Amino acid sequence: MKYLYALEFTSATLTIGTLGAFSDYMGRKKVLLISSCGQFIYLLLFLLALTHASSSSSSPSAAPSSPSSPSSYRAARICLFVATFVNGLTGSYGTYLSGLYAYAADLTKRKPTDRGVIFAKIVGCLALGNTAGPLLSGLLLNGAGFFLPLVVHTIMAGLTLVLIGWWVKESLDPGDKPSEPFRICRQHNTFVVLYHFLWTRQHQAMEGGGRDGGRDGGRDGGREGGPAPSLLALSGCFCLAFLGLVGQGTIFVYYAKRMFGWKADVLGYYEALTGGCKGLVMLVLLPFLYRLLHRPFNDFAFVAVGLALSCLYFALLVFLPTPVAAFSIIPLNALSQAAYPHLRSLFSRAIAQDSQGQLFAALSALETLTTAVSPLVLNSVYNASVRAFPECVWLVLVFALVGAEASLYLAFRAFRRNGGGKKGGKDGGKALLASIGEDGDEERQMDV
Repeated sequence: MKYLYALEFTSATLTIGTLGAFSDYMGRKKVLLISSCGQFIYLLLFLLALTHASSSSSSPSAAPSSPSSPSSYRAARICLFVATFVNGLTGSYGTYLSGLYAYAADLTKRKPTDRGVIFAKIVGCLALGNTAGPLLSGLLLNGAGFFLPLVVHTIMAGLTLVLIGWWVKESLDPGDKPSEPFRICRQHNTFVVLYHFLWTRQHQAMEGGGRDGGRDGGRDGGREGGPAPSLLALSGCFCLAFLGLVGQGTIFVYYAKRMFGWKADVLGYYEALTGGCKGLVMLVLLPFLYRLLHRPFNDFAFVAVGLALSCLYFALLVFLPTPVAAFSIIPLNALSQAAYPHLRSLFSRAIAQDSQGQLFAALSALETLTTAVSPLVLNSVYNASVRAFPECVWLVLVFALVGAEASLYLAFRAFRRNGGGKKGGKDGGKALLASIGEDGDEERQMDV
């Protein structure tokens, strides 16, 4: 299994940046189709591998000494590796989400103050799906084994592919397509995209001059090289915040089994309740708060409050390590998830509209790297402290989120500094702060 994960991680890392650039130059719909098609082929090959394995094990000649059994299992393993490679080569789940976020950014380009709440609705739908999916799979698994849930999953992936091809309209303006898109896409692999967004100002919308405001001036020279402090600070905030998100999902299972004695059914109820609360917060409560508190609140405030609630959640796990407390603070955990869609919105509004695909591809790469590193770090901390102080891992996450708050503050200071810079960048800086929510008086021109 670890080899399959490594293969998918490697192939997706090599292609996700190119597919992000491809979506900026050739359209979001094409990338959504590529990613969905890869997922559909992956599931078909997975079904083929399962069929080979089950046929060899159910036949009378399935003994190890039989020549047909090794060949069937060899064919099944080949199908699994090919399926995983195809899924990673088409960008895997990260490319699909990056295309989806870029699509939403296109739809809200004239009403950027709605971008955070649209991203929150996407996260809410994903949370409800991640809650309903395991429940449905568990019911099918108890009745028909592994084969039927996989068939249902394959059918749903095929329906998704058909719906994208037939119903989804292209959101990218045709006038933004360059004359040589494939040459440009080849130059934008994942590592180049990360370099562009973390160390250069090539794609920034307005900070320091940017593309749309203060092009001829600005504090730091607009599109010239050099680090972009606001994006570096936001990237640090993103990685540290995502560390907390991944840590809660990976370590809590081991912690609850050891400290609370929870079995798989109780853990399932806990995860289902958490996902349901998260979906309700993102789809119902957060849009209501957004409409109610739009004037005094902005994306920076939503992120800051969400990170503070995450700190409080992990601190309560440290000082109240009981099963009743773990269930009672689920709503607090759900409310804290408001930080993540609005953090994406901060990135999106600081980047030029024609580079949104590359931006979300870079964020998906950061998520993938954080997801690969954080379990190793947190598992090491938990295993080292489990006998003396098992809650130490939650304390580490509290400090990580405090670091995320500090990085967010540095990003806010960088935006404010560039907004109050020299005359050449004055208009661009004001426009940037207005788009992020510092000044919420812009006209609403387009409905989503």
